[in-house]
Amino acid sequence: MSLVSGLDSGLVSSLGQTRQVRLRHTLVRLGFSFGFGFIALLSTQTASAQMLTQTNRDIGKGYLLQESQQVNVPGRWHSDRRNHFLYYGKRYVCQCTFYSISEQGRFVIFQTVGNKAVMLFDAKLNQVSTLKKLAEEKVKEVSWDAKTEWRATVVQNLADDKTKTTKLTLPHKDK
Repeated sequence: MSLVSGLDSGLVSSLGQTRQVRLRHTLVRLGFSFGFGFIALLSTQTASAQMLTQTNRDIGKGYLLQESQQVNVPGRWHSDRRNHFLYYGKRYVCQCTFYSISEQGRFVIFQTVGNKAVMLFDAKLNQVSTLKKLAEEKVKEVSWDAKTEWRATVVQNLADDKTKTTKLTLPHKDK
């Protein structure tokens, strides 16, 4: 009797393990199917949520302004976004929130997205540098000297609706 009961319990145990393996295999396949279906559903929702456009505009003196715009369909909570990228020829200069190009096109004073530092691009030297004489505040406007392009007046917005005006002489000697 013990031999038969031992065989019966072994057979029952073996059948239980087989069912567990089949059940586990079925659950894994079901999980993958659900996961891929969910990802497909999300990707169709995301694809219809926004429209991306890109325009390139020659702004003269060898500079190109590229504007990328993300416009979301009505009813979506995302905000519309525009990004401006400035190029000199094929050289990327900045993703600018503000820029001003000198009369002859050698210099650009600009600020980049997420940064209040005021920067200078010198097209002749193909270099970008920080204008440390200026405070890290938002630039309101730049006026270029009519006689020499290496002189500029920069007006910045300060707190409490005040402005600061700084006259600059830019590094202009050939190296």
